[in-house]
Amino acid sequence: MNILIVDDKKESLYLLETMLKGNGYHTFSASNGKEALQILDKQEIDLIISDILMPEMDGFQLCKAVKTSDKFRQIPFVFYTATFTTRQDEILALKLGASRFLRKPMEPEKFLEQIQGLMENLKEGDLQSQEPKYKDEEEVLRLYDERLVTKLEKKMKDLGEERALFTEVFDRVPLLMTMYDPDIKILRLNDAFTKTTGWTEDDTRR
Repeated sequence: MNILIVDDKKESLYLLETMLKGNGYHTFSASNGKEALQILDKQEIDLIISDILMPEMDGFQLCKAVKTSDKFRQIPFVFYTATFTTRQDEILALKLGASRFLRKPMEPEKFLEQIQGLMENLKEGDLQSQEPKYKDEEEVLRLYDERLVTKLEKKMKDLGEERALFTEVFDRVPLLMTMYDPDIKILRLNDAFTKTTGWTEDDTRR
């Protein structure tokens, strides 16, 4: 069986590849939806497993493209993601035609049970959620926009908190520290550097 894994995080790809190959599956990997569609054009794929937030084409866009294609729509689509997931994300995923919405991290045994059960249902002709279930294009675009904005807001909030923590740690380190840009221009001096040398960031820009 050929499984296409779509995720922009190399460590996630590696973990899934290792687990699936160890259980007899053959895998192909893509870092975003555009790469996945290129692979689908060239390879016979039996199952797609995708994250949501990715550059160029995200998982929701990929699922919609697959499920509205006469060529690919019968391929089961599984979301496997941990990126700020809510019940609304699952609702959108199933409306787009996904067969499963799984949240990271899952125990390998439970994850494989889901995949094996899905493929057994496919063989028996009892697979649900194969076709898109939204009323019209406007409905799915509205849901998509809502989910994307929510995810980006949460991501920006997390990045802001990480940046604030980094700044606090940088300033508290007792060693003299400087931060440079790619052109070797000083961007920031920590408190220890300023107190020891008397230099400020303004001095470095003169």
